[in-house]
Amino acid sequence: MGTAKIARSIEEFFDDHSVAGLILPNGWFGRPYDSFHRLSACTVEDDTMRVELDGRLNLSFAGDRLVAVSGRDGLTVRGYDTVAWDWHPYDSLDQHHEVFSAGEVTFVILPD
Repeated sequence: MGTAKIARSIEEFFDDHSVAGLILPNGWFGRPYDSFHRLSACTVEDDTMRVELDGRLNLSFAGDRLVAVSGRDGLTVRGYDTVAWDWHPYDSLDQHHEVFSAGEVTFVILPD
């Protein structure tokens, strides 16, 4: 699956659901099924896909083996070489940076 196609899948997912929860390789970001995020941008350059949520949460997926899998709970991205996770809390200017080289990232459909 090409990186541009995965980016389109993410955009279509957010077109259909408008908001989603986020599960990173180390677990939920925020409270499960309570924290919701909107897609601000999804761009592709070479073999890197950048996903921006809420204008302040950034995921940068690197690798040419990315795969996006739709499931009943949401959309999962896996097969990356690395994913960089950059964010700062809503009530602070502190910057956080993590890099994952295994696992998956899931955009979770939130209950109505």
